[in-house]
Amino acid sequence: MPGVGGGRGRAWSSRCLCLVQKGFVGLGFLVGGSSALTAVFYWFVTNLSEAIAEYWKYLVGYSMVAGLISFAVIYRWGGVSNPRTFDLIRWFMQLVGLVLVYSSTSYVMISLAMIFIALFTYHTPMR
Repeated sequence: MPGVGGGRGRAWSSRCLCLVQKGFVGLGFLVGGSSALTAVFYWFVTNLSEAIAEYWKYLVGYSMVAGLISFAVIYRWGGVSNPRTFDLIRWFMQLVGLVLVYSSTSYVMISLAMIFIALFTYHTPMR
């Protein structure tokens, strides 16, 4: 992975200047170093493609089982119509997602940083 961060990061910075002209998130992205973001994205895509190639049977099986269970529950009892129930389901799914993010890596600080970024971006109002 040598050479991934520097040149591509500077190219991303120059491209993002025209896309993000205002706002705290754009400034944080540009100041925070897009070369590090590019390197992490490259590492993620490389490892994701290897994981999908190796565990594709489990991915297909999980998708089929989860889809069938969801279909059976909604077919039997119908969809959620109460807004409070919908909120409870959404909050539970968000909590499960945060727990999965935390337990998905052995680097605790990276997991906590990802959770913090997710919570911060979720609660930051859009302009």
